[in-house]
Amino acid sequence: MKLIRISSLLALLCPFAWTQSTELHYNVIVKDKKGQPVKTLSADQIEMTDAGNRVDVTLRLYDGADLVEGGQRKPADPIRRIRLIPVVLEGMSNEQRRLAKQIALDLIKEDKEPGHLFAIFNFSNQHSLLQPFTTNRDALRKAIELATSGVGNQRFAEVHREVKAKLEALAANSQALTDADVAPAQLDSSPALQGLLARLQLSMLSSSVIDDGESTRRSITFLNSMVVGLKSFPGRKAIPYLVPGIVLPTNLDPLFEAMHARANDAGVSIYPIDCRGITVAAQTTNVANATTDNAGIVSGLENAERGDRTNGLANASEGLRGNVQSVMRVLADATGGVMAIESNDPRRQLRELISDTQTYYEVSYDPKISDYNGSFRKTSFKVKQGDYRVRDRDGYLAMPPGQENLLPYEIPLLKALNANPLVRDVEFRSGTWKLKSSKDKISAVVAVEVPFAALAFAQDATKAIYAAHISLVTQVRDPQGNVVEKFTRDLPLKGKLDQLEALKTSNFNFRERFSVPPGRYIVETAVIDQLSGKVGARKTSFLASAGASALALSSVTLVRRYQPAAKDLTPEDPFQFQGGRITPTLDTNLKAVKGQQMALFFTVYPDPASTDAPQAIVQYFKDGVVAGTANLALPAADAQGRIPYVLSSPMDGMPPGSYEVKVIIKQGAAAAAESVFLNIGA
Repeated sequence: MKLIRISSLLALLCPFAWTQSTELHYNVIVKDKKGQPVKTLSADQIEMTDAGNRVDVTLRLYDGADLVEGGQRKPADPIRRIRLIPVVLEGMSNEQRRLAKQIALDLIKEDKEPGHLFAIFNFSNQHSLLQPFTTNRDALRKAIELATSGVGNQRFAEVHREVKAKLEALAANSQALTDADVAPAQLDSSPALQGLLARLQLSMLSSSVIDDGESTRRSITFLNSMVVGLKSFPGRKAIPYLVPGIVLPTNLDPLFEAMHARANDAGVSIYPIDCRGITVAAQTTNVANATTDNAGIVSGLENAERGDRTNGLANASEGLRGNVQSVMRVLADATGGVMAIESNDPRRQLRELISDTQTYYEVSYDPKISDYNGSFRKTSFKVKQGDYRVRDRDGYLAMPPGQENLLPYEIPLLKALNANPLVRDVEFRSGTWKLKSSKDKISAVVAVEVPFAALAFAQDATKAIYAAHISLVTQVRDPQGNVVEKFTRDLPLKGKLDQLEALKTSNFNFRERFSVPPGRYIVETAVIDQLSGKVGARKTSFLASAGASALALSSVTLVRRYQPAAKDLTPEDPFQFQGGRITPTLDTNLKAVKGQQMALFFTVYPDPASTDAPQAIVQYFKDGVVAGTANLALPAADAQGRIPYVLSSPMDGMPPGSYEVKVIIKQGAAAAAESVFLNIGA
């Protein structure tokens, strides 16, 4: 389903006269009982509902390069004669890569349609475009060979950079499309079409780098970027998604739902293909009996309201989460696609994908939405009479105009940030820590801490479990007020009831890194407790100061916890010390307990060009007066050129009051200093 507005990127990608409209454009597949496309339907033969209400529709058939409307067949607009099929390959073993290679090669071999353009994407720790949209089978085969070769992520990154540079050069061409540009012989050489497609593909790419430990979040993030980018291209788009199953943890349900709802809004259908082929392990009855017809939505997804629908997904998949094919079924059904599982030769499903892309109906109507509040609106398309197989979509999100790319839970959070005065009904801490500074870039971490004790918990004594749900958004605004970074997180919680009191003594910790040029920034954070509906919002200032020299010093942070010998540390992790993980905290209120140590953490970045060893001095101020000074012996820099340091001070000799702890680093004539401010109570 596609919602065209004046804010649509299509106005930028293609110089056609698109006007402001609240119409929805909903594509649907209708076939007869023999599996052949039905091409004779009229608007009076169908019934369309949106959020349970019948709507009046306009019905058009797109059949290859033609448009059929009101019984009249004519050539479609130039851009409508093209079909886009971006192929995605992700996360495979050696045997799975062999099968995936054969499936992808079969797809481009089976497709004989002249207006179909394929692209090859790879999902690893980053989103890589290996071959832009083309009809060139040799180029596509080469990209498929690379994607299934088992080479490392570095090679994918190298090819991606080369491809992206070429697209950026092509994107400058903004000529209007003509009939000649979409002639089959011109699809790979037309400057106007190549410029349009270059801009489109650049908008489809995600710049995120996500480790294997969050593979499902990575998959959802990258698929989301693709469907958002594809939205600006009209008509039906198909994503063949070759993956060895999908594991969906419950905490990612909202992101998964939002992604496939956006796919519906963008007119994108996803065709998951299990590249494991025929598996030895028996699958659950629900999946083993699944057909590729996908005529109905998985049980539990039929509810019209978003809250019911979220629970429906949980109920439908709770018993199937251990089966990696169940989520593939949900994804195909929800977006009007077809899945292929338990097959070493899914060419029938590939031919169906090609047929769906070539011939489909488009339904247009005004949904008459009065409140764009991010709620899920279920849609239904039915043929009144006849024995037909209908494959449609399950619905879309009613997002505010110009904000279609938001996640639904972001809407109340952004409203809270725009309120005056700010709402403070949820207790939390937020702040920004500097990592490293140079003359033109400052790296930093935005941090949010929410005490679990401040949240509402639902308790089920019968099942002996608890549940809670927290969502947040953090934005970094530059001196001109523009949002330069935005981070979000949605976290449903569930656990054993006998562990609840222990949980309430801890915090939900959120941290994300970002880099900005020198300047003063505003960091905005809003948190919502979904069970109580309470919201809290805060805005803080962050001064990103340029470094005066190559010597740099991070912020000084209070240490909440130290985990020695942490096995999953990466060299890029800024909070590590002697092979262990540092958990910093924003809570600077301490109590002077006998025998307790106050631990502070900071990182020194020496100037590698200097022959002088860096020297460190720490100064303690109580209520503005110097209370002590000490020299610190710094070790040598590590392989990353940094010196992480933990400073421990006994609290026995620190009477209650307000303290400043200042760390000064000197190296030759260069110097850097940072302070942390603490309150120590009795």
